[in-house]
Amino acid sequence: MIWSIIVPMMGGYIFFQVLNTVIGVLQTGQGVLTISPQGGFDGKNLNFYGLYIYNQTQGVYGFNLGYASALSYLLFIVIGLLSVALFKRNKKIYYEEDGGL
Repeated sequence: MIWSIIVPMMGGYIFFQVLNTVIGVLQTGQGVLTISPQGGFDGKNLNFYGLYIYNQTQGVYGFNLGYASALSYLLFIVIGLLSVALFKRNKKIYYEEDGGL
């Protein structure tokens, strides 16, 4: 019963959560910045992509605002491509519209 009624009806919700999780993982940085004793910069460790962009703007690597902007555009393109791939993969889910009451 659970596989024939509940899971198919939650398909849109599951897809939305997967999409938001993928985007959130790619933008990781604030949590590491908060809990790390050196402000998120530990040489090679804890250097996530979002945190690397932040450090480019804050003087850890110098004030490379142009480079940080280019990295942000690259992140935007990667998120867009992954979103398109997820939407194409999502075509297997069937959404039936109710004719209205």
